[in-house]
Amino acid sequence: MSLSKIFLAPVSNIGINSNFDRTLLNGVKLNNTLVHLWGIQCHNKTWESLTPNDFVFFYYKGQIFCYGIVKEKFIDRDLSNKLWGTFVRKGLISYWEKIISFSKISGLALQYDILKSYANYKPKATVRFFHQYSDFGLNRILKEYDNIMDFIIEYSV
Repeated sequence: MSLSKIFLAPVSNIGINSNFDRTLLNGVKLNNTLVHLWGIQCHNKTWESLTPNDFVFFYYKGQIFCYGIVKEKFIDRDLSNKLWGTFVRKGLISYWEKIISFSKISGLALQYDILKSYANYKPKATVRFFHQYSDFGLNRILKEYDNIMDFIIEYSV
């Protein structure tokens, strides 16, 4: 069984000048190094379970269109504010201060329905927040494929 996990991340907007393109696909320079970053909000338990070499599948309008392999994670409110600004939730200013850097970013053409079928998710399920994909679904994928990367190769673009 693979030690890596799959996490699902919703993307609200793609294209030129979107946060996704600007900070994840194109990357940003930090200390003269190009890094690919994505800021999230999630429960502490989810954050704690995210580790290097885990996979993050990015969801947009019914499709997993991209994936990244986690390099490291850190919390940095100032960097979050600089890259993505703030938003108001329940009357409070909020940040995407839980930041993931990626060692690899690549395209996918995977209908979310396929992941839903492996995990027995409800037909109308979508990805509305950052979370770990079900162990049940991952185990079913790993019964059919040797590892997560072999599964990804099936749907790579």
